[in-house]
Amino acid sequence: MDAITVPLPFNIIAADQGAVRLAEANDYVPHYQNTAIMARGRWAQENSEVVVHFLRGVIRAMRWIYGNRNDFLDYEVRKLKIKEEYAAAGWDSYAGKKVWSIDGSPSKEGLEAAVKHQVRLGFLPEGFQVDRLVALSYLRKAQKD
Repeated sequence: MDAITVPLPFNIIAADQGAVRLAEANDYVPHYQNTAIMARGRWAQENSEVVVHFLRGVIRAMRWIYGNRNDFLDYEVRKLKIKEEYAAAGWDSYAGKKVWSIDGSPSKEGLEAAVKHQVRLGFLPEGFQVDRLVALSYLRKAQKD
């Protein structure tokens, strides 16, 4: 493999081990929505309680991450077996800069950037609308708690 995108903090670990950092993806594709929670529409409709329950868990986890930096760092160090400085760099870059959504809401700008990229690569047709990707009704129910 000649090149690959690597998320924080693993890009810092790789650089410390001699890898050459060619660029930062966010410098070229700001607001990119690189993570999604997806389900088939029919399954989600048939299992709406499960979907809402799952999303509540995601929201609680994000609130915990934002509100418990030191505990989160301890967890990452233990689970990922990385140095605290790497865990801190990851937290600072994602939670510290509010890249992660605390209430589970997707970034409209991020979704638009992702769709634009997918259209450019030919994976989605020209004129594809972001709204076709997102069913916020489940999230809105989960956010009410």
